[in-house]
Amino acid sequence: MTGPVIPSAPRIALVEVEPAPRRSCRAPYRRVSGAGYRLWSGIHGVRNRPAGASARRARPRLASLYTGDVAAKRVRLFVSGDVQGVGFRWYCREQAVGGGLSGYVRNLPDGRVEAAFEGSADAVDRVVEWCRRGPPGANVTSVDLEEEPVVGEQDFRITH
Repeated sequence: MTGPVIPSAPRIALVEVEPAPRRSCRAPYRRVSGAGYRLWSGIHGVRNRPAGASARRARPRLASLYTGDVAAKRVRLFVSGDVQGVGFRWYCREQAVGGGLSGYVRNLPDGRVEAAFEGSADAVDRVVEWCRRGPPGANVTSVDLEEEPVVGEQDFRITH
C-alpha cells in the first residue's frame, strides 16, 4: 500500500527586478491608452470608468411606463402640516426614485409641499401613502390629491 501522493511545490526563482518608477500622488492627470489624458479624480470614481464616461450615476429609466406594459398614472398632491425644514423633499425624492417614478417635489410659500408623481399605478399609490406619513420629524395634517394626465417625464427632481 502506498501513501497519498503529494504534488511537489513549483520552484520559484528569485530574479532581481528594477523597482517600478515612483508615481507622485499629486499628479492630477494620467495617461489613458488611446484616449489622451484625463483628469484623475479618485474621489468621484472616474479612474475606473472609460475615458468618456460621466462621473454621475446613471438615472433609472422608466421604459416600462412608455411601452404599455404597466398602467401609467400621474398625480399631483399638496401636503400640509409641519412639512418644511424636516427634509420632506429629500425623503420624498428617495421614495420616488426607489419606486422608479418621475416627477418633482417643491416647497410652496404658504408652508405646504407640492409633489407630482408619474409611473406605474401601484408605485404611485405606495409613494402617496408614504406622503400621508412623511419622514421622521414631519407632522402631516392633510394631503390633497389631484389626478392628471401622464406627460412622460424622465426623471424626478427637487425644484424651488
